[in-house]
Parts: sequence; structure tokens; C-alpha cells
Amino acid sequence: MSRADDLSLSWDDAKKTSLASYDKSMSAHLSMLDKVTNLSPAYLSALGAANDEFSLVLAMSCTPDQVLNINDAFSKKQCTVDELNDMTKPGCACCMLNDEYVSRGEPIDFISCNDYLDDEGDVISNLSYLAYLDGGIAIKEKGDDKFDKSGQFSETTHKQDKIYTPLLQSHTVNDLLFGHPSAYIGKALPNAYFAQGEKIMKDAGVTSPTTTQTAQEMLQGNMDDDLSFKFGDMAAYTKRVGNVSKFLDI
Repeated sequence: MSRADDLSLSWDDAKKTSLASYDKSMSAHLSMLDKVTNLSPAYLSALGAANDEFSLVLAMSCTPDQVLNINDAFSKKQCTVDELNDMTKPGCACCMLNDEYVSRGEPIDFISCNDYLDDEGDVISNLSYLAYLDGGIAIKEKGDDKFDKSGQFSETTHKQDKIYTPLLQSHTVNDLLFGHPSAYIGKALPNAYFAQGEKIMKDAGVTSPTTTQTAQEMLQGNMDDDLSFKFGDMAAYTKRVGNVSKFLDI
């Protein structure tokens, strides 16, 4: 046997020994079910489209034009419940900024934009619950001051005594390697852009699109050329993640 062959065998033996030792050590300190907490790329993408969290919250209830009208709220009428998030009603205001609302004596024909940020209201409660399902961390507990300093936070409409953020999430190593569906993105973003989707359907000749039809077209990525946010085929992605999880028996 040549010297080269001898060195080759020694190197192969060393690799086998090293890899075997490493394999044994990994099981003691790292598992596919270990959890890692970090920033959520999906939520950061949503924030980039909305510019900030306040705009994202408002987009859950109002069209882009209605949000823009906030700056001219007193010269434009307040949107009615039926007009909110209706793309065919661009002339009304989503709400009035709280400082102006207070300075004008809390006009009865307007609502304060702070109403959308109520820790115990429907919007924040729903977003917090979705963040909780996604592994978001708690950022407020029972007894903490409410956002508007009107009192102390007690519980959400879902009877949770914590407020969760989707920005920081804890996921298993398996989730990070193979992907995971997001309850927050799957619900909040389609809802925020639903009015745009409905208008696209009508412009395409569908006179009375159903909620299911519009959501299906959005979540399959069929409106990406027209929507201001690109969804991609979220439905297919979620199905693939489910198949991987089933295959791995997790």
C-alpha cells in the first residue's frame, strides 16, 4: 500500500470518527423541536408594505383612500359602518387623529383613530390572538397601562390576559428549516387587501363576487399583478408545509 493510500485511509477513518462523535453530541444539545425566538420575516414583509404598524391596523378596517383622508378628516365626513373598507366609497375618512378629535370637543359624528388601537377592542384582540397562534411573544399583561392611558389592560375579547406581537416569534428548528404557515399573514393581510381584491374582481367582469371567490383568487396569487401586495400562492405553500409536517410525523 502506498503512502498516499495510507494517508487516505487515515483521513477517512478520522472523518468517520469525527462525524460519529458530532452526531452523538448533537442529540444532547440540539433537537428539531428546540425553539428559537427571532424576528418574523413574513411580518416584516407585511410591515414594509404598510409602512408601519398603525397603518397596518387601519388597513384592516379602511381602504387606502379612506386612510389618506384622515389628514383631512374634518373637511370630509366620517365613513359609515357600511362605507368602511368599501373601495367604491373613497371620499370619507376612516377616523380622526386623536389630538384633533379631542381639540374639537370629541365630535359625535366622528370616531377617534385611537379606537382602533384599543387593547381590549376587536381589532387588537384579533391581531393579538393570531400572533399568539403564530408563536408570538407577549408584550403586555393584565394590569399594564392601556395604549391610550385610559386605564389598565384586563383581557382581550378572546379572554386572553396578554397581548401578543407577531414581530418576535418562537418556532421550532423544524419550522425554520421546512417552513410554517402563518395564521396572522393568512388572515390579516387578505383582510387588509380584500377591498382591493373585490374591486379587481368587479373590474374583471364579476359583478357580485363572493367572499370565497375573492379570497381564493387572492390566496392563489392570481391577483399579484394588480394588488399592491404580492401574496404568491399562499394556498399551495400552506399545503406543502402540511405535507412535510405529515411526512415527518410532527
